[in-house]
Amino acid sequence: MTMVTIRIEAVRTTDVYVRHHGKAVDQVLNDDWWLTQPHKVIATTRMPLVHEETLDLPDGGHTVEYAASGYVPDYAWHAKIFVDGELKAEGDVGRHTHLKADFWVGPLPVDWLTIAMFAGSAALIVVGGVVAAQEIQKGMK
Repeated sequence: MTMVTIRIEAVRTTDVYVRHHGKAVDQVLNDDWWLTQPHKVIATTRMPLVHEETLDLPDGGHTVEYAASGYVPDYAWHAKIFVDGELKAEGDVGRHTHLKADFWVGPLPVDWLTIAMFAGSAALIVVGGVVAAQEIQKGMK
């Protein structure tokens, strides 16, 4: 498990009304989440939104999805999603136009073929055998 900080920043662009703001991590955010998934409401405001939460997530791929209850383009909000300070997604949002960010937690999976191709002419020793990068490069020419 790894501690991850998710931050959402949003400002209204064309909207003049108070809106519900929703967030889902590794789950679906319905188009009417404020009615069907009230536990996913993170704010109800017409002011700029800054929402930050730190979660303990297992290693692997994850998603975060955010939306405001207005409509794009007439009642839109512009949002950014950050994961551990890194911008992962940006765009206009509404109840049918959600912003979704994919991110990875923990060590990246190893792709041995890619490592062998970048190893040049040196041999790559792998548990259970030897992969000769030279032979891979010859096959690519």
